[in-house]
Amino acid sequence: MIDDQDLVRKHQFLAEALQWRAQSDPDHVLFVLLNAKGMTVCTATCIQLHKRAEKIAAALMEKGSINTGENVALT
Repeated sequence: MIDDQDLVRKHQFLAEALQWRAQSDPDHVLFVLLNAKGMTVCTATCIQLHKRAEKIAAALMEKGSINTGENVALT
């Protein structure tokens, strides 16, 4: 059995945590965007968020001269 501390040590970076969640529970909804009337406008699952993060990382590496292992902050 893996305890919480093992998961924390194993997934120290956001990319690792996203990848693990995408593999272990791909259809889990991570967030829901609601409109002013409280109706769902958009949702994102673990796998969708992971794929979006991979696309952003690839674009940064290709167009932003960022190398694997470098840190970036997106605002």
